[in-house]
Amino acid sequence: MPDNAYTENDISSVTLDKIASDNSVDDMSLAQGTGVTATGIQGSFAQGSNATASGRLGSFAQGSNAIASGTGGAFAQGAGAHALGIKGSFAQGLSTTASGTAGAFAQGSGAVATGHHGSFAQGATVTAGSGIAGEISGAFAQGKSATASGIKGSFAQGTGVTASGTAGTFAQGSQATTTGNIGSFAQGAVVAAGSNGSFAQGNSAIVSSGNGAFAQGVSVAAAGNGSFAQGAYVIASGIKGSFAQGSSTKAYGTAGCFAQGSETQAYGNLGSFAQGEAAQASGSVGSFAQGNTVTAWGHIGCFAQGQNIYSGQNNSDSFGCFAQGVSLEASGTKGSFAQGSNATASGNYGSFAQGGACSASGVGSFAQGKNCTATGNYGTFASGTNAYALNTPSFALGYNVNASGSGSFALGKNCVSSGDYSFTLGLDCKALNTTSFAQGSGASAYGSSSFAFGNGATASADYSIQFGNGQNSNSNSLYCSTINAATLYGSYVKCGSSGFSANGTSGAFGTSFWVAGTAGGSYYMTIKYGIVTGVSN
Repeated sequence: MPDNAYTENDISSVTLDKIASDNSVDDMSLAQGTGVTATGIQGSFAQGSNATASGRLGSFAQGSNAIASGTGGAFAQGAGAHALGIKGSFAQGLSTTASGTAGAFAQGSGAVATGHHGSFAQGATVTAGSGIAGEISGAFAQGKSATASGIKGSFAQGTGVTASGTAGTFAQGSQATTTGNIGSFAQGAVVAAGSNGSFAQGNSAIVSSGNGAFAQGVSVAAAGNGSFAQGAYVIASGIKGSFAQGSSTKAYGTAGCFAQGSETQAYGNLGSFAQGEAAQASGSVGSFAQGNTVTAWGHIGCFAQGQNIYSGQNNSDSFGCFAQGVSLEASGTKGSFAQGSNATASGNYGSFAQGGACSASGVGSFAQGKNCTATGNYGTFASGTNAYALNTPSFALGYNVNASGSGSFALGKNCVSSGDYSFTLGLDCKALNTTSFAQGSGASAYGSSSFAFGNGATASADYSIQFGNGQNSNSNSLYCSTINAATLYGSYVKCGSSGFSANGTSGAFGTSFWVAGTAGGSYYMTIKYGIVTGVSN
């Protein structure tokens, strides 16, 4: 003990005047207790068991194994408290340490303030600063197992929180961590904030990377520059502005992918958009899914909007697909279109289905109306109600019309063209064989290359021709009720009592020839393979 130091017994036996005469006011030290040491000058104070006050300018040590060795007003109070810093270090509590310079403050149990320029640690097992000289300033740690090690104003408050980033990092709550720089923010339970300006708030909110990333809610995660995750069980992991908001939503794509709603997912890159319930936009380059249980799988502008919608296929060949309505599917690659209710456009290269329960499954097929089906390829067309175009490239237009033959045509109501290259036009018409033709009301052409024209006309035999109401069952023959039942056999035409002489090639019916009438005016008919190609007078 120095000559100018005084024990507790000395103080009891001397007067204050004697103390003042033996020591200047600035150098007065005081040691009180067992194994205490007060060696500091200018007012050092040690009190307790094995307490040490060795610092200058008012060092204070009070408690068991307390040490105040810092200069400039070091204060240590409690068992194992250490005030080691200079310029006002403060340690109070059990096993606390204030070693930082310029106002380091440690208070509690196991609190450590190693930072400089106002580092603050308060609570149980908290740390403010890292002890790196000249780097840590203004660190604040408060709570239990809190650590503020960031440079220039890091803040950690709560239980198991860490603020390690630079320039204003903030961590508050339970198990909150902010490792990012320049204003990163973490608040809540089990939250983490990453790079510059990142924000995490809620329960199990994590920002793992990216400048300006935002995560807010319950079990949310944001990764990537400008990524945004908000809600419950939400992930925004894309780079360059991915957005996920709602419940169980995910935005994984890069460059502006957007997911909003319940169980929505935006996987695609470059502006994929998913909004609603169970909506999914997985295609890249502008895929759009909006509604309830909608999916935009295709790439490059695939669009799905409504309820129970599928647009495109989950491959790189599907692009430009469009589905809008209820229970629709535009699964054909390269521009398939489905709109309405229960419509399906599964054909490739511009298949089109619009209306109620319409289907366009052929390549470039078209189905429009109600219960319309176009299964043929290359421009197969079905429009109306219960219109069916089932072969390549068939055409069906009207009500209850069926064009099932290859290259067949059905127009009207209740018409059937089942033969290849067959033609029906009118009401209740049938063309059931190859190159058959039926036009009128109730006209039927059953034979191959048969021709029925007019109301109730029927051509049953191959290469037979029937004009008007009646039936022609003779092969290679013509029946014309409109000119008094004219009949052609080979090279002779008879119409009642009037006769027609044949001018031209005689022989088998089916060759190209013309006949001229000799009574009741002249009629010129050109016939080829059972089809009248010209009639004049």
